[in-house]
Amino acid sequence: STPIKSSAASDVYKRQFNNNNMENLKFNVGDNVKIVSNDLQPAMVGKIGRVKKVYPSFSEYSDNNVQPSYFYRVEVGGAVLKGVATNNDLEKV
Repeated sequence: STPIKSSAASDVYKRQFNNNNMENLKFNVGDNVKIVSNDLQPAMVGKIGRVKKVYPSFSEYSDNNVQPSYFYRVEVGGAVLKGVATNNDLEKV
């Protein structure tokens, strides 16, 4: 058998990821958000930032890994905050 090239596997992943129902995706890269909770950096609560990265997270408990949860890296004042945020940690501005 012919091994799958990493770029081909990546293309399959991207197609599958892009075709999934993304109802759990609340924010996109570049969105301005208000931080409503942050256990690692409580002083950041109430600040306005921008989503820098979005990470899908697949779980054995999701619908056959069709409905991922999403985690976000947020930048405030030029610094990316520690840890990741969930949908419940942010509000769209």
